[in-house]
Amino acid sequence: MSRVNPETGARIARMRKAGHTLKAISIEFDLPLGTVSYWSKPRTNTRRKVTPDIAQRIVSLREEGWKLDAIAAEVGLKQSTVNWWCTREGAISARTRRIQTVGRDYVRNGRVVRAFTPEEDARLQQLSIQGLRISEIARALGRGTNSVQGRLNALALYDALREGGA
Repeated sequence: MSRVNPETGARIARMRKAGHTLKAISIEFDLPLGTVSYWSKPRTNTRRKVTPDIAQRIVSLREEGWKLDAIAAEVGLKQSTVNWWCTREGAISARTRRIQTVGRDYVRNGRVVRAFTPEEDARLQQLSIQGLRISEIARALGRGTNSVQGRLNALALYDALREGGA
């Protein structure tokens, strides 16, 4: 059995739309029911790309003091995407310009989240300055790559706030 190419997938979708059963299509193409079911569904990409214009709009709205959920509704993106772009670009609300300190471990979604210690922050910055890749830094610290990238972004933002740049 071979992989389904886009043309075959389109034929499966047309047959399903015409009223053929999954089983009949499965027999005709000699494919498992799950594969036929997968290709029977619309293949549209619902994810929206963040263009430079949208990214700039997100940043400017955040710096005007908009809340993340309001920005997300305004630009038609998920709140987590807006939060990621704000963190990436160092944009924080004018109402909440305060420097966060290193906290303690806490529970999020039933899992204990291990907060970064000042020693880990120092080592993280040192390894980053040495030019190590994020994955190498994460391995050295025993952390996930997303955790390391997020912490580097946060530390850069905190440094900018201390210097009065953000």
